[in-house]
Amino acid sequence: MLRPYWPVCCGVLTTLINAEGAGQALAAIEANAGPLDTSHLEADLSEDWTPGSPQQLAEAVQAGYREELALMRRAGELGDGFNVFQCRCCGRVYIASCET
Repeated sequence: MLRPYWPVCCGVLTTLINAEGAGQALAAIEANAGPLDTSHLEADLSEDWTPGSPQQLAEAVQAGYREELALMRRAGELGDGFNVFQCRCCGRVYIASCET
């Protein structure tokens, strides 16, 4: 069972543009949208990482997926458990985890 976080932006669901490496290449997405390190959903981080305090949550939000994305950039593709979405209204890009 796939359980992704699916962003809503501009009042509508965003479009999935990369699902665990399938779809637009990570390098191409970041070439257009910029680094995705902090393009995450706060709810994704707060639920998945279960920070123990508001300070830990703030640190997780600030760090985002920086470490994970650095590894994925070296590998040349998005890894398992990550999806990238884009709003078709404003163009904003989001990265979110999913569990399989």
